[in-house]
Amino acid sequence: MKGNNPYLVVILIQAIYAAMFLLSKAAFDHGMNNFIFVFYRQAAATIFLIPFAFFFEWYAQHNLHQHILHGYGSNYPSSISFSQFNHAIFLF
Repeated sequence: MKGNNPYLVVILIQAIYAAMFLLSKAAFDHGMNNFIFVFYRQAAATIFLIPFAFFFEWYAQHNLHQHILHGYGSNYPSSISFSQFNHAIFLF
């Protein structure tokens, strides 16, 4: 089944494109304005993607903080900030 995953993803993407085409065709046939349709489509995509964005960004930040706090042998942010200050000066 693992070898078929790319094919299943392609089929899923094609099904989503077909559904988007049918939805847009029906909306435009009933007289919806192009700009209103784009607004609704972007709003729906935003509402759909916000939970994923919050989860993945929180997970990335959590892992980064864990790496910083425990990777350098100190549990105090002030000592970590002071030790990283020399590295930051080089960037400026």
